[in-house]
Amino acid sequence: MGDSFIPSGLYSTQPFWLSAFEDMLTIQFNHRMFAYLIVILVCSFSYKALRSKLQGPLKMAIYCFLGLLVLQVVLGISTLIFYIPVPVAAAHQACAVALLSASLFVSHTFAKQSSGSI
Repeated sequence: MGDSFIPSGLYSTQPFWLSAFEDMLTIQFNHRMFAYLIVILVCSFSYKALRSKLQGPLKMAIYCFLGLLVLQVVLGISTLIFYIPVPVAAAHQACAVALLSASLFVSHTFAKQSSGSI
């Protein structure tokens, strides 16, 4: 985002709230900030979950979750570096769906294991 972490001109559209929907600089900045937050949350969750000596499908689900997270980050960065090639951008979108599916699977498997069904 240029030479600084927080670019100049952020949220410059009037009215202020419209920047989140119509200003490309603000949209890209928000996307990047949410990506940082998601990486921190998923890594923290996975670290704590894997330290608790999980077994079976839940452990495998968390490793898949982490693998998809890494792939999503690589595809997102590659999309920007190569100036938004459609196949890479589409793969980034498809990976987002896979990452969401993995998070639902982890949640479902965790709920089943907590209730004693596994």
